[in-house]
Amino acid sequence: MKNIQQYICIGDLTEDKLVEWLRRQHIALSYYIKLKKERAALIERLGELDLIISDYQPEYHEGKLSFPQEPTHYQESHQTLENNQADN
Repeated sequence: MKNIQQYICIGDLTEDKLVEWLRRQHIALSYYIKLKKERAALIERLGELDLIISDYQPEYHEGKLSFPQEPTHYQESHQTLENNQADN
């Protein structure tokens, strides 16, 4: 057999302790990556909501707010979702 060279030097850790340390590092890194993905999804969703809000801005006339007479496709989608949830 060839001589196996040690690539990781972490003081006086035993093999079992090293495996446990690596397992904990893997868990921590996996959790960090999951949080970053969730954050990216939330930022994307906030951008979508900003677009909907900017399209839905009410008009202001003589002290009164005026919303569109016809439902927007956002409202129709929202109503469909609400109806589906109520049916379940």
